[in-house]
Amino acid sequence: MTQKFQIRNEMFREKLRGKYLKLTKKYPWFIQFAKYLLIGGGTAAVEFVLFAVLSGIIPISPANVIAVTLATVGNFLLNGRWAFRQTRNIRRSAVLYLILFGLNLLFGTLTIKFLVEVFGVSKALAKLGTMACIVCWNFILYRKVVFA
Repeated sequence: MTQKFQIRNEMFREKLRGKYLKLTKKYPWFIQFAKYLLIGGGTAAVEFVLFAVLSGIIPISPANVIAVTLATVGNFLLNGRWAFRQTRNIRRSAVLYLILFGLNLLFGTLTIKFLVEVFGVSKALAKLGTMACIVCWNFILYRKVVFA
């Protein structure tokens, strides 16, 4: 029974490995995108929890600035080393990353404040919406500009 299971398990692994290799050859950016999403998901969770806690203690805008800043440090380090394999010109990447960070921070903070105060959207929904927008354009800009 165990030998039969072991053979099936090995066959399944080989089949899965073959599909994985085929997928990565056809779409070389796929693994990079998966890593980006994994890193982004982790840092987004940290950012969201920090925002939720801080926005109950201090005003919305400073809460967002603090949450985004702390999450961004980890995001830069993980994306640069693991997802995009930055090995050269780290200063250039850091400068471009900081510029993008500033633009994202400005967009996020102003949009959240606007959505909450003008339209009465919940803080959590406003935050999630702005984070979704930022995720979309950041992958492209990280891949083509920041870590290129």
